[in-house]
Order: sequence, then C-alpha cells, then structure tokens
Amino acid sequence: MNVYSLEGVIVVILLTICTSAYLRRIPRLKHKRDWDAIASVRFAVLPCRLRVHVAFHILKFAMVQNKVKQKVSLPNGVKPKARRAAATKMKKGQRLKIKPKNPKKVDAYKRDAVASKVINKEIEELISARAQS
Repeated sequence: MNVYSLEGVIVVILLTICTSAYLRRIPRLKHKRDWDAIASVRFAVLPCRLRVHVAFHILKFAMVQNKVKQKVSLPNGVKPKARRAAATKMKKGQRLKIKPKNPKKVDAYKRDAVASKVINKEIEELISARAQS
C-alpha cells in the first residue's frame, strides 16, 4: 500500500521552493538588536520567518497520509455482505447436452437420442456408398 500521495508530493515541492526563497531573501537574526528592529521598524519580516515554521509543520503532516485516514468499520449488529458464488461457464462442444430431470422429458430425450443415432447411421451409409461408387 502506497502511503504517499501525488498531491502530498506536490505540496512538499511547492513548500520547499517557497521556504528556500524566503530563507534566501531574509537575513539571519543573530543579535538582540535585530529582534528589536523587527519589532519596531521591520515588523513585516516576522510573518515571513513564521512561515518557515508553518511550512515545516505542513511538510511533516503532508508527507504521512496513513495517520490522517481512519479505518471505517461496520457497527455492531450489521450483517456482512454475502459473496456471490462464481457462476461456472458453460462448456462449449457439440457433444454437450443437458439431460432433463422431468420423467416425461427423459423419455422424449431418449427417443430423440435414438432417432438421431439412426439418422446419422443412415447418412453415414449413404455417404460411404456414394464414395465407393
């Protein structure tokens, strides 16, 4: 089972690009006076620095998809669905005949079988006689 989704990968790529662009544009804050400057003059830099942390958390949650999804189970008292038995395919062939179960139809089936045997035997004799002459 694949844990990563294509959408998650796209989000990660976009967030990585945006984060790297912000890190290159904004200077590092090393001293306390830099923090004071942010609070007084350059207050617009702070949201940009916070976006890096937000992007990191979004990356963390976007990558692993299996923890977000919950498995669904049926409530108690619900019957599971019955699986249908696979239907067997009919066999193809000239000799395949389905025999009837009704006693009246069994007799008719036997008469038809005897008649077809007699007819086939006569046809075979006729053809062999024509072939010999």
